Amino acid sequence: MRKTLLVLVILSGLFVSCGKEKIDEHPAFVGTWEGFDELFRFYTIEISPSGDAYYYREGIAWVERSGDFKMMGNGEKVKIAGKKMDVLKYPTNDSANYWTMQLDDIVLETWK
Repeated sequence: MRKTLLVLVILSGLFVSCGKEKIDEHPAFVGTWEGFDELFRFYTIEISPSGDAYYYREGIAWVERSGDFKMMGNGEKVKIAGKKMDVLKYPTNDSANYWTMQLDDIVLETWK
């Protein structure tokens, strides 16, 4: 009985840890990012140091999601709160504390 319980605890820990990317491997993504796409829809993407993520899109209809941050493939894609996006420009410190990145056709910026 104890062995079965121990195996279940270990397996559940593995499943929980597999879903979330270690954000310390990608610290430049951490922050509250805002921007627009080609259709002038407004986006907010928040990525916390713990790997939690929030995705919000405002346009004709709005979309809101919460979940985890995950880098996919060889760093060509990210999954933010269940939304897969191509990384067209990695987070870059353009000047002082001003950062920019581009996911799909969304140009995002933040101050850190």
